[in-house]
Amino acid sequence: MIDLSLFIMKNPQFQIIIFILCFFSPVFSITTDTITPTKPLTINQTLASNQQVFELGFFNPGNNKLYIGIWYKKTSPKTIVWVANRDSPVSLSSGKLTIGDDGNLILLNEAETVVWKLNQTVPVGKTVAQLLDSGNFVLRPENDENPANYIWESFKNPTDTLLPGMKLGWDRKTGANRFLQSWKTSSDPGSGDYVFKMNIDGLPEMILLGQRTTDMITEYRSEPWNGRMFSSVPRTAWEDLIKSKLLFVYLSFSKFNHLNPKL
Repeated sequence: MIDLSLFIMKNPQFQIIIFILCFFSPVFSITTDTITPTKPLTINQTLASNQQVFELGFFNPGNNKLYIGIWYKKTSPKTIVWVANRDSPVSLSSGKLTIGDDGNLILLNEAETVVWKLNQTVPVGKTVAQLLDSGNFVLRPENDENPANYIWESFKNPTDTLLPGMKLGWDRKTGANRFLQSWKTSSDPGSGDYVFKMNIDGLPEMILLGQRTTDMITEYRSEPWNGRMFSSVPRTAWEDLIKSKLLFVYLSFSKFNHLNPKL
């Protein structure tokens, strides 16, 4: 019988291999698309949407900090399309995304301190967080998959990327104006200096704002939307329509459904 400890001592190269295997924890996709109160997500795990289109997990962009992000599972290099805690990262040592006692999604650091959370009004009952094949990450009642009953969704809280089905613009009912905001740098997904949003001061148009010292300067402005494209239309016509009929003014796009094509 071989004395394993003696063998390793006489072969230093195996010591290095064992050190590497112990130090670097492998990241693997758990066989679910859902986080529950009893099944959190840790730094060495990822969620995968039902048909393996999107993946969600912790990532390090190169600044020695960890963020919760969503990316295309089968695309290389990894393309981050959404970040949860962009301004509240955790250290490389530990992190856990789970459902809190109040039913909201929370992110804990190595000291089990909440560093990021949702603040939604949650109905009575258990909640779960699910990653969909659209790339939407939703908080919903445990036994209710009806989109109308989602408590919160990432599609209504975009970061710097517009995905098919996501809407940018103004919700008259809630007063929210959804917009995109750049990363600070290529290695820091924190809120950056550029904002792309819908301007509803007059006719709806898309504008790109850039931070210049203490002021936001318009870097780009589209022509107003006429119902089919961004172009010149009479101002009074749009203003009357917005005031009386429109509940949501938004920019969105769709693509061919490669998951379930219709011929």
